[in-house]
Formats: sequence, structure tokens, C-alpha cells
Amino acid sequence: MPPFIKNDPFAKYVYPKKSNDSHWKNLRIEGAYKITLGGGIYYGTYLKKEPIVLKEGRFGIGIGTDQAIAKRKNECQILDKLQGKYYPLVLGYFTTQNNYYLILQKITGLTYYEYFATNGPVVIEKNLCEKSMTDFIEVIKNLISVVAYAHRKGIILRDINPANVLVDIRTLKVYFIDCADSIFVDSHSCEKIKTPWYTIPETKYNTYAEDWIKVAWMILDGLGGVNRNLCLANYTQVRETFSKDKVHIIV
Repeated sequence: MPPFIKNDPFAKYVYPKKSNDSHWKNLRIEGAYKITLGGGIYYGTYLKKEPIVLKEGRFGIGIGTDQAIAKRKNECQILDKLQGKYYPLVLGYFTTQNNYYLILQKITGLTYYEYFATNGPVVIEKNLCEKSMTDFIEVIKNLISVVAYAHRKGIILRDINPANVLVDIRTLKVYFIDCADSIFVDSHSCEKIKTPWYTIPETKYNTYAEDWIKVAWMILDGLGGVNRNLCLANYTQVRETFSKDKVHIIV
């Protein structure tokens, strides 16, 4: 408190600093990827060995009733249905001081942005272009498998963008790491997920087509550098970098 305030006017609203929830005894938080009004996303270990990501939903935040918490609970249900393939495994969840916490398996890799800003065919040296294009095709095939798997489970991922896709640089496997806004196909959600450069026709929102259109934008991101890290490649640059046949294979 400021030095001129002697009595805390909000003391009766303050929760105890320490929680008795047993989950905290098994968690070790090492840092935060980001902290927002709706809750933080932290990283650390679980049971002293398992690398984890801890996602928080804060009580009373959001439009409607506890939207931040509802999104985390929705993510838990979605990930339970996906059973860890291409997605983080759910290791646990709990509520402390009315906030909701989701414990997830930590998946390592580069975001799609980071991967193509350093290894993509637009920025790679010309003598490595052949391998870069081969890797690019493999990454896109794996991304398609990630989306197709979710659709077979009756799930629309919705928030597909380069920040939510991780690429394992050793195996080129692809993972989707943010299912807070994903929905089951029969949920009839009217909420729309809009990401800069990833807008779609109004009639395609909350359908399987929404996911596939965003995958198409992902492909263009990788080919043309249309993202936050790279300038938009012009036609001459693209033509010099890859052959027509290779582009045809992807499209």
C-alpha cells in the first residue's frame, strides 16, 4: 500500500496468500509465457519431473458469467476428447480461490511463425532451398493431419493461426496448443474467432470449412512470408525461390 494509507480498505476481500490445495504442493512454477486479465499461462514442472504448462482462468472475468473460466473448462473437455494426439495431454485441473487451473503436458517446439522466420523457403539460403521446400511440404502435411484428426472427433479448432501451432524442428511433427476457443460441431456457437490476416467469409464461421480456410492462409504464410516476422514477398522473389511444380504439389 502507499505509505499514506494506514488501513487497507479492501482487507475483507483479500484471500489468504497461501492455498491449502494439494495440487500446489506438486507444482513448481518457473515462469510465465504471458499474463492477461483473464488469466496467465505459466510453465514449470509437475510431480517434480513432468514439464507442464499451467493455464489459468480467473473468476469473474469476461463477458457473461465467468467467461475466462468457461474457456479453460471448455479447453479441458476438448483436449480430453482429443486424447493427446497432436495436442497437449490433460494432467489435471483444480479450482483455487474461485480461479480455475488446467495442468497440461508441455510440448516443445517453435511456433509456426518462428519456424518459417528462420527455416522457411523464403529466407533460407539458395543451396538449402531444396531441403527447405521438402520440409515445408512435410510440415503442411502434418498440419493437415492435425486438423483432420480433430474433425474426425467432431471438433472445430477455430483459432488456427501461426501462434497456436508448434513445429518440432527435429521430427517436423506439428501440434496445436490452444483449444480454449475450439468447439464441438453440434454446439451451435455463435461466437466468431477473428485473427488479423486470418479472416474468413461470414458464412464459414464455426464450420469445418473455417479450419480449412485458415490452413490455406497458413500455407500462404509459409510460402510468401505474409506474417509479422517477414515482409510480403513479391512475385519475383517467390518465382525465383520455388519451381511451379513444387508449388503445385502443395496446393
